[in-house]
Amino acid sequence: MHTGSNCATLQNVQSMEIDSRGVMWVLDGNRFNNFTQCPPKLVLLDLKNRVIDESDGGFAYITENSAHDPGIIIYSRSNNKAWKIRDKSMFAEMEASNFSVDGLINDKLVPVDGIALSPNPNRKNEDRLVYYCALSGYQLYAISNRILKNEQFCKTGAWRRFIKAVGKKQGQSDGLAMDHEGNLYYGLLNISK
Repeated sequence: MHTGSNCATLQNVQSMEIDSRGVMWVLDGNRFNNFTQCPPKLVLLDLKNRVIDESDGGFAYITENSAHDPGIIIYSRSNNKAWKIRDKSMFAEMEASNFSVDGLINDKLVPVDGIALSPNPNRKNEDRLVYYCALSGYQLYAISNRILKNEQFCKTGAWRRFIKAVGKKQGQSDGLAMDHEGNLYYGLLNISK
């Protein structure tokens, strides 16, 4: 239960996923209005004991949409360790900065925001893809989860050559989701009513 200044409680949940083992991964994210002094956190709740994806080996992929230092944070549950990757593809696109949602004009440049993980492949050695995009952007990108899981490789710049430009979206979108068949879903902010 939210109690304001108690940082042990959830403050502003941004996203959640339940893995195949019944663990809910909750991203209690940063705030725009600073209603709390509590830092952002990743909370894991074992739902089986009370009644991101464990199928990806206990890794979580989290966008950080800082205007000055956007990137993707990779968290390894088994190592209790996180690292961040940064690339120009994670910045906002100038041509996508001006759009209207429910009559309100947005002219801010919002970097990487949407993220989704492709479903488990049929073959064990097959990679999964991490899809991402800027909120102020039309381009959709993807990179192999195998690349992102390798912290040492991520410390080099060589990982960037594995980024794939997947294609253009029909508009700006806040959030991505993928079903078990590999269909990608996203809301189009510029045509939302």
